[in-house]
Amino acid sequence: ADTPPPIATSLTPVWFIAFCSLSSRMSIMVFWSKTIIDILLDKLQKAINQTGVKDVAIGGGVSANSGVRDAVEKLCHRMKVRAWIPPRAFTTDNAAMVAIAGYHKYLNNEFSQLGLPPFARVSI
Repeated sequence: ADTPPPIATSLTPVWFIAFCSLSSRMSIMVFWSKTIIDILLDKLQKAINQTGVKDVAIGGGVSANSGVRDAVEKLCHRMKVRAWIPPRAFTTDNAAMVAIAGYHKYLNNEFSQLGLPPFARVSI
């Protein structure tokens, strides 16, 4: 389970995956997911070692991932650092925040012109 299928590399083209069997696609996705979690944990461990922090918090959409949650919990326990992981009900991504902000603007009849370009910062 820890070794990738022969065709799974960081350069596996997405179009190639479309021609794989379902089990091969699942193996590739599991491998990629594990690889990403390993990279996140490596960076977290380095940050803990470099800063000496005693508390670590994760949030947002990534904190809903059970693999990330479990791995962070285990790493923090091993390093004697307190992990702050919110209940799943509070692990939404930005889409939920954008939706509620839009809902309140709608209730207040605050609309933008259709020709406006997208922008990242909006006051609520």
